[in-house]
Amino acid sequence: MPDQNLKQRIVKNSFWIFMSSVINRVGTLFFTILLARYLLPEAYGIYNLALSVILLFLTLSSLGLDNVVTKYISSVLLKKKHQLSSYNIYFLKLKLKLTTLSLLLLFLAAYPLSRYIFKINELFFLLIIGSLYLLFQTFESYFTQLFYCIEKTKYTSYKEII
Repeated sequence: MPDQNLKQRIVKNSFWIFMSSVINRVGTLFFTILLARYLLPEAYGIYNLALSVILLFLTLSSLGLDNVVTKYISSVLLKKKHQLSSYNIYFLKLKLKLTTLSLLLLFLAAYPLSRYIFKINELFFLLIIGSLYLLFQTFESYFTQLFYCIEKTKYTSYKEII
């Protein structure tokens, strides 16, 4: 009987992960087409350049911590559930520190990158505004991994729909 329950959970979670992936890919396709048509080639190129720089800083704010969260939170759920909140608080503090460092570096690098490296003045404001994207994306990825750990994968599909 426990095998049947495990099989049902795996099938259900796999379905929701698949739906989340499909929604993400279809939404990204439509968003990219609409954005490219609206911005036209030059502005779309500047947008992609800003996004690429922001994603580099996003990598710095993550440093693989999301995978570590999955490993340790999952193991705590199996063995010592009473320590779950302390692990979660520790990882959130660490994520907050990395995100703050990444945001600070992005703020400091925005002007030199836009003015001296790429020589595109509009890029400065995009990088500053993109720092909000970086902030939201780092915590979104953290909570997505947390949802995977507690087997609430349908929430990731709801997130993609929104």
